Amino acid sequence: MALNYSDENNFLSDIPWTVGFVGNSNSDNLLDNDEKAEIAGWILDRNTQTVIGSNDSVAQVDGSGYGSGADGMTSSDTVLTISDRFTLEVAAEGGAVLAVERRLPDAFKDVMTLK
Repeated sequence: MALNYSDENNFLSDIPWTVGFVGNSNSDNLLDNDEKAEIAGWILDRNTQTVIGSNDSVAQVDGSGYGSGADGMTSSDTVLTISDRFTLEVAAEGGAVLAVERRLPDAFKDVMTLK
C-alpha cells in the first residue's frame, strides 16, 4: 500500500505510515468485518524528545523522527494553514485508489497560533 498526500502547493508520494487496530484484531494484515483500523500518515517528523505542542515538537522529514521516512515535507515545502484543503490517497497494490479530501478545521486555530 502507498499513502500519498497533496494540497494546493505540495504532492508527497508514498509518505511513511503506520496502522493501529482499534478493538478486535486477529493480527493478520487483512481487515475483517469485526475489525477497525486507524492509518496515520506522517508528513512531518515527530520529535519524541520534546513535549507535544512545543514549537519544535515537529520538524521537516529527515528520517530521524517518528515518521522515519524520506518522503515528507522538507524546508522548501509550504505547510497548511487554517481552512486549507488537502487530499490523502490510499493506493492498494492491486491498483485501486481511495481518495479522501478534507480541510484543516478552524478548531486548529488556537493550536497553530504561536504564543
